[in-house]
Amino acid sequence: MPVYTRPHKRKLTKRSRTLPVYGEGADKGKYFRCWNCGWICNVDRDELGDSDSGSGNDHTDYHEDHYYSTYDTYKGCNNLSAVELLKNVSFELGDPPDDWVAEGLTDLDRHADPNTGTYCLEVNESGSIHPTAYQDLVIEDNRTYEFSFYVKQGTGTLYSSYVRDMDTLVFIVNNAPAIATASYVKYSYLFDAVANCINIRVYLQHRANIADGTNVLFDDVSLKHIPNPRAASRYAVLGGDIGHHHVALNIVTPDGEPKLIRHEYTSDISSGCPFCGSKNYRGDY
Repeated sequence: MPVYTRPHKRKLTKRSRTLPVYGEGADKGKYFRCWNCGWICNVDRDELGDSDSGSGNDHTDYHEDHYYSTYDTYKGCNNLSAVELLKNVSFELGDPPDDWVAEGLTDLDRHADPNTGTYCLEVNESGSIHPTAYQDLVIEDNRTYEFSFYVKQGTGTLYSSYVRDMDTLVFIVNNAPAIATASYVKYSYLFDAVANCINIRVYLQHRANIADGTNVLFDDVSLKHIPNPRAASRYAVLGGDIGHHHVALNIVTPDGEPKLIRHEYTSDISSGCPFCGSKNYRGDY
């Protein structure tokens, strides 16, 4: 004969959310796996709270010596565009353009046939073989950079471009002469700044002989740090750096000079779970 039960009177087994980690002796009952993130917590070290407790995170802002925004690939880090390291990259300021130096007898002019904006750079032969414009800048070593520009034929067609380590006089980017076309074309080059490669010079060159009297046009030149997308996280949880993300605050000054970037760290491993900051890591409420 079947036995019927009344479901509303059945007692269900209480299910505990606590996830203890086995330990013996002094370690017995001391460790728990965080209910929120899975990190192993120590009740003697990591503070517990109640239903009114906050997350346990503490934030400290400080500046590091970086002149462009970077990013790492761990969770919670924002991907920010890198700050331009060159000056007057679209040649809108000055005639001849500010911040660009004419090598030898090179004639540099601001020209109203740009890729973007109002002006571009015209590199003219005026008594100097291979007329060249250059700009010096300081970078950080042991990093990867992208050098790029747009070029178009003027009254001449041959051009070249270079990036040189001015401490060793080695050419980091050394492009063979090429032919510019009737329309602007962008060219990009990646290079690694090795140890102690700090002072560099960027060259834009029109390949011409003396008395040719020709020119080529450059515009939208750029040199930026390229973060390594395969870089591992650079923080140690047990050292107190729990989360790490970059806050882009006032990266450049009004005159275009790069400034320091503020890095915001989440710290204080004594408050809640060392990884997520929860004070309910034991699942008590």
